[in-house]
Amino acid sequence: MAEGGFNSKLDPGYADHWITAVNASTNIWRWIFVYGDAALVNNHQTGTKAVFDSGIRLSLLADYFEVFFPMYSSIGFEPGMPDYEQRIRFIITLSPDTLFRLFSRRWY
Repeated sequence: MAEGGFNSKLDPGYADHWITAVNASTNIWRWIFVYGDAALVNNHQTGTKAVFDSGIRLSLLADYFEVFFPMYSSIGFEPGMPDYEQRIRFIITLSPDTLFRLFSRRWY
């Protein structure tokens, strides 16, 4: 979640001076969400740039395994890019405390 919490590879990919970001997500149906992120990124060499991304998040196992499919960002329509499969992101949580909570909670 560093560098503004973006789920896409954007240009610039980092901030060496400051960054201000807003991240939002809302549920569409059960484990399917849409997300959007926007930020102002300031680097010493290039100045301040506005960047954003949006897409679909599949929360297959909430807080443990999530997959992010970027749709549109400040670099364009991402599914139309030739390397789209490399732009798909995922989160896997392997923390012992988090995994213990997963298997010790009630399932209903």
